[in-house]
Amino acid sequence: WDVDEARKEAKAQLGTLQTGAQRAVPRRGAVTLRDAWTAFRAHLERRVAAGERSARTVEGYEDSIERLLEGWLDTPLRDLSEGALLVAKRHEEITKRHGSYAANQAMRALRAVYNYARKRQLDRGLPPDNPTAAVEFNNEERRDTGMSRDELAGWHRQLRKLQSPVREEFHLFSLLSGSRPDALRRARWEHLDVAGRVLHFPDPKGGKKKAFDMPVSRAMLRCLWRARRAGRMLYPRHARTFIFPADTPL
Repeated sequence: WDVDEARKEAKAQLGTLQTGAQRAVPRRGAVTLRDAWTAFRAHLERRVAAGERSARTVEGYEDSIERLLEGWLDTPLRDLSEGALLVAKRHEEITKRHGSYAANQAMRALRAVYNYARKRQLDRGLPPDNPTAAVEFNNEERRDTGMSRDELAGWHRQLRKLQSPVREEFHLFSLLSGSRPDALRRARWEHLDVAGRVLHFPDPKGGKKKAFDMPVSRAMLRCLWRARRAGRMLYPRHARTFIFPADTPL
């Protein structure tokens, strides 16, 4: 730094100490989390365009980096690597505020961004130790949400109490098809082949290369027609496109 740059930085540091504010001051030439995330995001978007990843993957990383780790965006990756215990503490804080799954996902996102930055040599001074090395990830158990045959009657009674007929058919179709709810939320009429009795999913979890056709039974077709009738009455504009329309995501 020349004299003027050093003087400006010294004033900024003094102001920080006097006000008690905390802010990240990137080292000269150091890559920040924001820089690395921008590069990693561009990499993910290229894979989405190639059909190798889903657009929802990018959204998941974005939520973790830009929301849960927002305060570290302007922090150099080198500092995060050297402050592994601080990262572990942040994982504990996110767990308390947002839950164990969100905390784990945030740390996985940070780990992926850091590994990408090292692999692409975005900062040749990055230490080999990943910032998440000291994180003790929360246990994640597979959710047991299956129903027995005896529970179906009670489930059906609850289904009939729903105020939205579109939502009612949505849940019934989920049961009949075994499909992921997220995929059904984005299902479109243009992808339904009535003659062939299939519903096409062009961009499921995993990207376009995982596209597949779902066989549609007669019971499922009747469910779709009821959803269409209800959707046209409640959400006429969205019902032109989406099988299960709504003002907000189901």
